[in-house]
Amino acid sequence: MFTGIVEEVGRVLAVEPQDSNRDLVITARMTPELRVDQSVSHNGVCLTVVEVSTAPDQPTAWYRVTAVQETLQRSNLGALKAASEMAEALGETETSGRYRAIYEKGRAWADARWATSVKVVLGDDEARAEEAWRLLVAHGARHVYVLAGGVNLWLDVFRDGRTDAAPARGAAATDTLRHAFPSSLGARLPWARPDIATYRRLLATKARAFTPRVQPVTKAVAAAGGCG
Repeated sequence: MFTGIVEEVGRVLAVEPQDSNRDLVITARMTPELRVDQSVSHNGVCLTVVEVSTAPDQPTAWYRVTAVQETLQRSNLGALKAASEMAEALGETETSGRYRAIYEKGRAWADARWATSVKVVLGDDEARAEEAWRLLVAHGARHVYVLAGGVNLWLDVFRDGRTDAAPARGAAATDTLRHAFPSSLGARLPWARPDIATYRRLLATKARAFTPRVQPVTKAVAAAGGCG
């Protein structure tokens, strides 16, 4: 797992199957600096450059990396398609506002002052929140979680009372808010701060399964004594 600095957002030009593996052909400003056998982080996954093309007669410089089957299964690289954007490796230069903000937050949360705090990333659904989670963790942030189902699922349960609601998946997970509000009241809306007693009663009825995910974080106790 790479924990370096995000340099920029590259663009996938092609995804080429190679048996159970896939070659990713990518263009980025950093391409002329790359060399074959150099390691580059892609969305937090370290891949080796196998080809670089910077010929002056081609429309754009590009490079090729290979992601093996296990990497595709264990990361979000398996979901990449041509024209996908991805965070790329190393060096502190300007990048897109969204990735830059995530990078800066990840570096800040990696500081020892935040070592025992719990952080929750949320989106309207889960896709962008999970993407941000991967980048935060790649940059050293610890104890980071994603709000399951995002804001949409929260409102399904606590505003509409749909105890059987489930996170949106596939094409339905558009990461856009699917709820309308009569007015902007923020924290004054009752479902913004669900009553804890009501929530406990909901759990007690077992109308909605709940599996604790957050692991309690405690400060490490300084070791005493010496060797032996």
